[in-house]
Amino acid sequence: MLEKYMDEQRVVTTLLKKSIQNNKIVQAYLFYSDDIDYIYKYAKDFSKEIITKDLDTKDNICKKIDEDIYSELKIVEPISNNIKKEQLIDLQKEVQNKPIEGNKIVYIIKNCEKLTAASSNSILKFLEEPQDNVYAFLTTFNEERLLPTILSRTQKLKLLPLKKEELINELTNEGISNDDAELLVQFYGDK
Repeated sequence: MLEKYMDEQRVVTTLLKKSIQNNKIVQAYLFYSDDIDYIYKYAKDFSKEIITKDLDTKDNICKKIDEDIYSELKIVEPISNNIKKEQLIDLQKEVQNKPIEGNKIVYIIKNCEKLTAASSNSILKFLEEPQDNVYAFLTTFNEERLLPTILSRTQKLKLLPLKKEELINELTNEGISNDDAELLVQFYGDK
């Protein structure tokens, strides 16, 4: 699952693969880069590695994760441009239950720079008292907008920006024509 990132994210991918192999997975990671969609995909693929480690039902679980129907992968996204405290209270209630399909629960907080002051404090308490077999992945394009105490409780991993050719390939893999992909990369690359 992470192997596909070895060319463009060799250092981070090697570090994470070794941490899984040596059972040294930390409770909270902060993935940051300019491309929020890319780091979300990376975090999701890393969650597959963690969740399916030592399980026989890897393919079935990975398929459910890809379809966003796996019950032990929780995704928190901004609502009206903010991540609200109520969302994190709901999340905390959900992860109190033991895993049923697997043996680990992972939650991803997308765009965590959009945490409100109240939700930042709520997630901080959650990060300070981690539960066994519950892992937090925070993704952001701007880690400087997070509380220093949140930063200190996560392992920060910066993903390198994709090269122009890699972006075009990724867009064409998503079904966009090569010409349109080149135009998009050129247009947004100038921003």
